[in-house]
Amino acid sequence: LSGETKAIDFVSRLCEAGTTGEARKAALNQALASLDSEYAARFSDLAIRKKELHETKYKYENLSDLAESLGHLQESIDDNRRQLKHSETSLTSTGNVLEYDAAKTRSHKLIQIITARIQYDRAKEALKDSDGEEPAKRLAYIVDLQNAHETLQTHLSTPASNSELEELKDGFLAWQGAALVFAIQQADYSKLHEIQKIYQSLARQDEFTGIFRRVCSTRLKDLDLSNIDSIQNLLSTLYREVEYILDHYLTVIRRFKDEKEASAILEKAVTEGLENLDLSAPLSSMVGEHEDPIALCASISTSFNDYNERILKDEGKAKFVELIGIIKDKALKSIEVPIRSSFTNIALNKLNGLELKGASHRQHVENLNTFLTETIQLLEDIIVQSTNLFGEQKAANAYKHAIERFLDNFSTKLKSWEYYKSSSGQMRSVDDIFMVCSSSGHIVHALQEMKRIAENDSYKLNLKPFTRFNTQCCDRILKRGAESVVERMKESVQSIKREETDDTHTRSLPLFSISPHEYMTNAAQDLLHLFHKFEQFFLDDNFINAFHVALKKKMEGDEILKSIIADISARVVAEFIETVGDVNTLRHSHAKQFLVDTTFLKDALFDLRYDNLEELTKQEEKLKKIVDDK
Repeated sequence: LSGETKAIDFVSRLCEAGTTGEARKAALNQALASLDSEYAARFSDLAIRKKELHETKYKYENLSDLAESLGHLQESIDDNRRQLKHSETSLTSTGNVLEYDAAKTRSHKLIQIITARIQYDRAKEALKDSDGEEPAKRLAYIVDLQNAHETLQTHLSTPASNSELEELKDGFLAWQGAALVFAIQQADYSKLHEIQKIYQSLARQDEFTGIFRRVCSTRLKDLDLSNIDSIQNLLSTLYREVEYILDHYLTVIRRFKDEKEASAILEKAVTEGLENLDLSAPLSSMVGEHEDPIALCASISTSFNDYNERILKDEGKAKFVELIGIIKDKALKSIEVPIRSSFTNIALNKLNGLELKGASHRQHVENLNTFLTETIQLLEDIIVQSTNLFGEQKAANAYKHAIERFLDNFSTKLKSWEYYKSSSGQMRSVDDIFMVCSSSGHIVHALQEMKRIAENDSYKLNLKPFTRFNTQCCDRILKRGAESVVERMKESVQSIKREETDDTHTRSLPLFSISPHEYMTNAAQDLLHLFHKFEQFFLDDNFINAFHVALKKKMEGDEILKSIIADISARVVAEFIETVGDVNTLRHSHAKQFLVDTTFLKDALFDLRYDNLEELTKQEEKLKKIVDDK
């Protein structure tokens, strides 16, 4: 059985010989093996000839002849396969027919691979010799290379490297990139279509789209903002530039992409351009030069809101909303640090103007009240405008530094203020201290209101230094009030105790005939006068607030006043008992006088609704026993 012997004739001879089926099958298998050997020999010869062809300058022509011979061989194999398949009803040779099918497939694949390799090498050689030729011819060669490479990629189990082909594409398209950029900028549709076909033929459509994106992105990234004199003008410039890109370039790119894809490409380009645009330097400079950062925040916020509102009214500009948000976020991120610094400066400058040391105590307190009203309004304006501009969650980053620095320095200034002493070192009057206590209530109330609008879930203010100052003021006025009552009383008691002789007149009189000493009647009058003064103080809401905070209890005004009376009364009682000292050492006349004074003070305090009289009662009983014994 050979290429010249018909399969049907061979089978007929086997049948005429009268052999058995098994014998015929064996003979047929032998014939098929012979055919496989011939096929293998032909392919071996092909490999040898292919190697020789690579070594001669006629390799392409000889390979073509070889491909043609291989085609003839394929035709011969196909003819024999058809004959065998026609006879398969009389022979059990299905497996052999399938092997021939596989052989045909392999030979066809080999022909495609060889043809593609020939095409690749020819195109490569032609491209090397194409310097100076028209770009269209060079493009044709590169396209041939690409087609041949795709065929090889399809049939080879280990794909060939395409780095060489991609470098050739890059080199060719490098000349097209500048032309494409210019065509995009000029909206030259004819040129754009021409270039687009080139990129498409080289399977670089994504790169064609990418250049569109880079042109738009670069236009924004390289935007010159050096000559813009205000933040509002800078934002307007950015808005106009984004509108131009989305309007002009969208018109261009829609020639090659549908509306949705074109918009997505441009929005991504604008986003990249804005992200790479440096706004920090110009915005920092503008914020630093502005005289009123609070008004600046309000103006910027108004600009954002007005532009956003204008866009929302125009359905055709709905695509701008997200991009305007990007501009806003970038601008806010750039101005956050300089705004924070400006806020801190104006708060500390305001504080530096507060003077609490000098001759006029009343003037200092009035200045403190005026300062507090103005400064709290300033800080609240900072908080409100920061919140309007940066939003509730991020606003604290802009204003908290200013507030904290102000509070730290303000508390330090209050702590060093010896408001209870005059310039000569003498203790000030209750009225003088009352003014400070009222101011303290004003301070705490104002700061608590500011705290209410400044705090959020992530930011808390610490007002403890001011509540401590307030408590000290309240304690100071109570102490000073008690001192004003007992100062003369203590001197008189000590003077009586220093007397070396017993007063025989007092000693001989019965208790009911002895009047309270003048120091005690004066003390009772001073105490009553002091309580009336506190009643007048309670007409001041700030004073009441100071004690509300100091007492840390929810109490009505009358309850607070009662608490103050009790506190001062307790201080007076303690001072009186301490000054009298050990009653057992007193002379008889002195004990009798102090007994009368103690009873008088006890009655006076009871009339003033002070009911904690246990200590006075104990002293009264001790003195009464001493008087009775003596």
